[in-house]
Amino acid sequence: MMLKMIHAAPAKIPAKFSFIQEKEKKLETTIDRENVEQHFKTALVYYKKGDIKAAIEQNKTAITIIDRLQDTELKARALSNLGYCYYQISEYNQADGYFAKALSLYTKAQQPKKVAATLNMLALTNKYWGKYQIALDYAQKALEFNNYNLIAYQL
Repeated sequence: MMLKMIHAAPAKIPAKFSFIQEKEKKLETTIDRENVEQHFKTALVYYKKGDIKAAIEQNKTAITIIDRLQDTELKARALSNLGYCYYQISEYNQADGYFAKALSLYTKAQQPKKVAATLNMLALTNKYWGKYQIALDYAQKALEFNNYNLIAYQL
């Protein structure tokens, strides 16, 4: 007599055990966040050593992980890091693009200090790029933004 193996679809996990899936998802998220932080740290080491291309690659790798996490603030940080890298190697067009994207996300995330810092970097980037009026406009926005936030903070 021959036994037949029956392959059935895996049973759905009962709702009472769904906490296991939630814990697995939290663990994945934690691991992803730790990996992002490690890429940021590694990028900083490369940046300080002067290996800007390697720092760029580390930040781009971090962005692929961040996209899975859908974390606006982390993505803004990575974009800003890329802006600094391209600024350092005088690729102002690239730097401007990354800083502009970071500015948008920092604004969305309501990070006033990061918004002000990014406006300042956009001013510097455009100054060295030879776009003086745009640089002045960003510098003025940074001043207005700082003054507004200082007044709001004091109230």
